Amino acid sequence: MGISSETLALQNSVTSAAIIEEFKEDAAFKKLAERLMAEIMRRDQEDGDKLAKGIQLAVDKKVLPADVKVEPTTKISVSGKSADKVADEIVASLGDAPSKGCVMTLQGLSGTGKGTTVEKLKEKLPNAQTWSNGNLFRSLTLLAVTSAEQKGCELKDVLTAEELDSFCKMLEFGKFNGKWDVKIDGLGQKHFVSEVEKTVLKESKVAKNIPTVAEVTQGEVVNFVQKALAEMAAGGTNVQLDAHILSAMVLVLFCILKLLSMASNLLAMASNLRHLFLIASCYY
Repeated sequence: MGISSETLALQNSVTSAAIIEEFKEDAAFKKLAERLMAEIMRRDQEDGDKLAKGIQLAVDKKVLPADVKVEPTTKISVSGKSADKVADEIVASLGDAPSKGCVMTLQGLSGTGKGTTVEKLKEKLPNAQTWSNGNLFRSLTLLAVTSAEQKGCELKDVLTAEELDSFCKMLEFGKFNGKWDVKIDGLGQKHFVSEVEKTVLKESKVAKNIPTVAEVTQGEVVNFVQKALAEMAAGGTNVQLDAHILSAMVLVLFCILKLLSMASNLLAMASNLRHLFLIASCYY
């Protein structure tokens, strides 16, 4: 039957579904899919291992608690469904939570359609806003690299608990210029993240050092995010977190531990390669 140029141009879940349907019986396509799936799962596992190491470090530093209660999970299958259908199921599961303001985390392995689903949810949920933890790690990396440059030392020398605490105090979350944003103010760096996320925060000196900084700042980022999400949700904003399956799980579980006393409703939806995770906490 073939795939039209219009469908290819969409570059979304409709395109993916059409390609899968067209080549599902093709031996070469199946072989390629299996190889890519293995690569994705291996990469996500490696990311998860690094994250676990960082979280354990945060626990050892007493930045994060050691014991976290894990809520029950419910699965939403995305296999054979359009992003619209998946988003509709998620919205239905949330009930009246979006009308009050909630935090929702969408989790799944790479390639399960999280980004596309988030875009659909933004269309369907009132006052919705997405959150990227990556920009926080980039902001902390920018400050760490700048500090090392100013002191003429190695990056590892400024990644002490005291220095990391000082970097975190140079980041402020709030409403700036009419929208939620993070302000960087310290070491001569003065920026709003939304204005430099594609420029300053993407510079080579930041990008190449993110893994090193991220490994030792998991706890600091979790605590920062926890406060930011609570503030947005309390203001009636529906916040959507998009992350890989393992990183999002750890992040949200620690956030839930500290915010549980504020939660009137908690819905957790688990996943595997063909499912999406959804954890929603609704705050008043």
